[in-house]
Amino acid sequence: MRQKVLLNLGRAFPIAKDDWQLLCQRVTELLEGQATLGFMTLPTAIETWARRIAKRLLERRQQTPEPSDWETVNVRSASDSDVRSVGVEHAALAALKLLDIPNKLRTLGLNKRQVGCALVNIIGHMAAQGSERETNAW
Repeated sequence: MRQKVLLNLGRAFPIAKDDWQLLCQRVTELLEGQATLGFMTLPTAIETWARRIAKRLLERRQQTPEPSDWETVNVRSASDSDVRSVGVEHAALAALKLLDIPNKLRTLGLNKRQVGCALVNIIGHMAAQGSERETNAW
């Protein structure tokens, strides 16, 4: 697999190397238009840099479109077969909060990230029942 430089962040990049994966995940979410559901709050520096990087990547993408990226679309007949909404997820999260599940998980010794992962897994099963693998794919 060949690597390609998308953006040079310079030598004085302030985010610690341990947080790069979290930063990359957030940048990917922003580029794909995914909304965070609020179980995991990022440090301000990571969120700020993620937004800055995503903005620069989007600007760069708009400046250098590749011919394969262009297609003609009839806006009166456009459809999407893999539509996602967050309505079910928000309703499930509200139900879990009413049952005080996040606090109960914290009292069992889970840290903030683990609580978020547990809630995502529970909500995934509530929204689309199936195995853990199917939940992750969904």
